[in-house]
Amino acid sequence: MEPITLGIIVRKSSLRSEIQSLLSQMSVRVVLESADVENWTETILQIERAQPDVILLDVSAVGDSLSDVVRRIRGTAVSPLVVAMHVTSDTQIILDAMRSGASEFLFPPFDTTLQAAVQRLAAERSQSKNPHQINGKVLGFLSVKGGCGSTTLACHIGVELHRVSLQPTLLADFDLDAGIIGFLMKVQSRYTVLDAAKNVYRLDPSFWKAMVFKHRTGLEVLKAPPPALTHTIPNQDEVRAILRLARSMYNYTILDLGRGLNRLSLSSLELVDQAYLVTVPDVPSLHQAKLIISALRDYGFGQDKLQLLLNRMQKTPEVTPPELERAMGLPVFGTIPNDYFPLYEAYAEGGLLPAKSKLLRNFESLARRIAGVPEEKKPQRTGFFSQVFSGA
Repeated sequence: MEPITLGIIVRKSSLRSEIQSLLSQMSVRVVLESADVENWTETILQIERAQPDVILLDVSAVGDSLSDVVRRIRGTAVSPLVVAMHVTSDTQIILDAMRSGASEFLFPPFDTTLQAAVQRLAAERSQSKNPHQINGKVLGFLSVKGGCGSTTLACHIGVELHRVSLQPTLLADFDLDAGIIGFLMKVQSRYTVLDAAKNVYRLDPSFWKAMVFKHRTGLEVLKAPPPALTHTIPNQDEVRAILRLARSMYNYTILDLGRGLNRLSLSSLELVDQAYLVTVPDVPSLHQAKLIISALRDYGFGQDKLQLLLNRMQKTPEVTPPELERAMGLPVFGTIPNDYFPLYEAYAEGGLLPAKSKLLRNFESLARRIAGVPEEKKPQRTGFFSQVFSGA
C-alpha cells in the first residue's frame, strides 16, 4: 500500500507541532501545511496544487463555517478525505463535524488516535481508487494569427474525435477574445469557462455536468463568455484545476486557444499533452508562425509537444510540407485542403460541415490519427464485373 499524502490546516502552533511530530513517525507524506484559515480561496488553491489524500482540519479554527469549509475541501478536483480534530471530545462538535462530511473526528490523546485513523484512511483511499479511472489527454489548438482556423479545427476535430474513438470528449473555448464556439456549437448553457475558473473549489463531477453543454453529437462543450474588455483572466492554478478534472472525466479535451500568445494561452500550453500550431501557407502567416515557435522555445516550452497544422493548402502549393518542416524546425502533423465554400455555407446556416463533406473527411482523418484509430476500409465492389475478374 502506498503512503498517503496529508495536508495539515491547523492554526494553533502547539497543536500543529504535536501533529507534525506524530506524523514524522508514520509512513505518510505531508504535502501541505497551513495556519491561514481566513483566506479560504487561497487555501483551496493550495489544496488543488498539493493534491493531498487527506486533510487534517482543526475545527476550532473555522467555527460556524465548518460545514461550508468541509464542503469546499471535498468539492475540489482531488476531493481529499477530511479528518476533523479538536482538543476536546465535545459531543455536539463531533456531530457537527460528521454531518459536515468529515470522515473521522480525532481528539486527545492524539498519539493513539491519529495513527489508527491514518491506517484506516490509507486502506479506504486505496480501495476507492478506481484502476480504470480515465487519465485523458489535453490537446490545444492555437492559430498563429486571426483567420487561420484554430476554432474550425477544434470544433470539427472534437466532434470527429468523439465519433471515431467512442470516448468521452470535451471541447473548451479558451479564446476569450473571440469565443465563437458557443455560436458554432449552438450551446444552450449560461455557464462559461470563467464560471469554472471562479468555482474551482466546487469542481466535482456533479457540479461540472451542470456547467457543460452536451452537443447533439455527444461532444460536451464549455463555451467562452461574450467578448468584453473587463474579463478576469484565469490564472494557472485555476487552469490546472479545470484541466485536472477534465482529464479525470474525458479521454480527450480539446482547447481552442485562439490566436497568438497571451497569458491564458501560455498557461494552458504548459499543461497540454500536445499542441497544434495552426497556420495557412501565406508569407505573413508563416512569418508569424516562425516568431511564435521562437518565442515558445525561449519560454522553455517543450518542442516535442508542438506540431504544425497547415490549413487551406492549395493542390500545388508553393511550399511543400517537408520544406516547411525544415524551415520551421517542427513536424507537420497534417494538412487541410483549401475548400472554403462548403465551410462558408455551413457557418452561414449556423452549424458545422455536413456528414458528406469532403472537407469533413480530412478532419476525420486527423481525428483518427490523434486517437490511433485506423481508417475505415472501403467496401469491396460486389457487382458483375468484380465477380468476373475475381474468378467467382
